[in-house]
Amino acid sequence: QYATNLLLVISRFSCSCKANASANWRSQEKRQAVYATRRIAKGEEICISYLDTKQARTEVRRAYLEKKYGYTCMCESCVFSTPESDNNR
Repeated sequence: QYATNLLLVISRFSCSCKANASANWRSQEKRQAVYATRRIAKGEEICISYLDTKQARTEVRRAYLEKKYGYTCMCESCVFSTPESDNNR
């Protein structure tokens, strides 16, 4: 029951390579929890990352998301990526 309900909720979060929230499994409670990773402005979309974005360069992140989820990431980090911004990750 948890997995069915959980996936329906968690799957509604959009992905961003500059996420403002993180989803973590709480094994003792057998549920997923979503936590803000920075201040989220009123009306701002809550986004999680579907992959580890700290080390991967833009082309690697985009290729992974294309292959695994079938879409090209158009988040702010990918669209406005530069070699310098990739090096600062």
